[in-house]
Amino acid sequence: MAALLEAETGRRFRLQKSGSQHGMDGEADHDGGAVLSFEAKHYLASGRPELRSLLGELVEVSDLLPQPDLWLLATTVTMSPGDLRKINQAGVGSGYV
Repeated sequence: MAALLEAETGRRFRLQKSGSQHGMDGEADHDGGAVLSFEAKHYLASGRPELRSLLGELVEVSDLLPQPDLWLLATTVTMSPGDLRKINQAGVGSGYV
């Protein structure tokens, strides 16, 4: 994910160390531009993302300073339209568009 974002944005992304990551697996270097962060979730083909866990990740990252201007969520499985709507609504409620 970091390599893809670096290629697309031209900015360097750094990965968080293991342990509590406060809703982000990586973030772009703070160079005075927009604050960009991402969360990547790997699920087995039979696994399903837990909405409660993903919403918790969004709440954690919204408490960080500086607060990200853009938070990207990547999963290895397709999410249901209903879960995506709920995550989008929570994002808007946290100040993300």
